[in-house]
Amino acid sequence: MSERRSVRSKFAWLLVALVTLPLTWSAGWAQSIGRADKVVRYGMSGIVQGQTARIAVVNSAMAAGQVQPGPCRVELMFHDAQGNIFTSRDGVPLDTTVTLAPGQSTFLDLNGDLFSAGGRVGLIPCVKVLCGSNNPSVLGNVVTSVEVFDNSTGRTSYVLLPPPDGD
Repeated sequence: MSERRSVRSKFAWLLVALVTLPLTWSAGWAQSIGRADKVVRYGMSGIVQGQTARIAVVNSAMAAGQVQPGPCRVELMFHDAQGNIFTSRDGVPLDTTVTLAPGQSTFLDLNGDLFSAGGRVGLIPCVKVLCGSNNPSVLGNVVTSVEVFDNSTGRTSYVLLPPPDGD
């Protein structure tokens, strides 16, 4: 009789664990959205009318000796010189948050034609990365860059690479 009760008890605990574990993971993910495992900071840059600044991010495939990458959530945004996120004419923040599976990429554009009144527009590109890990091998799979290109020709004016980790 006690063996049967023990089996029932174990089964009940297993059932509770199977039901609550996904809820715990979901809650943990939701709570962690506000924090970042890695923030990629770029210095102040600038564009003029006829140019677009593009932040590009890729969750690269695994290289030899690295930890297999999983999906990573990335948030891309442009800040002005005062630290405010650029907004559209409708007041909508110019940022995007995307979950990238290994091998996927995304980008965010800031078109100088929409923000420049003939002068130079200062901007600070920023990328927040949330992979659920502080492991440098995992975070190293998320690669970022900033490109400024000519709107009419598509020709690249310059590319910014992030500073080395730790800087």
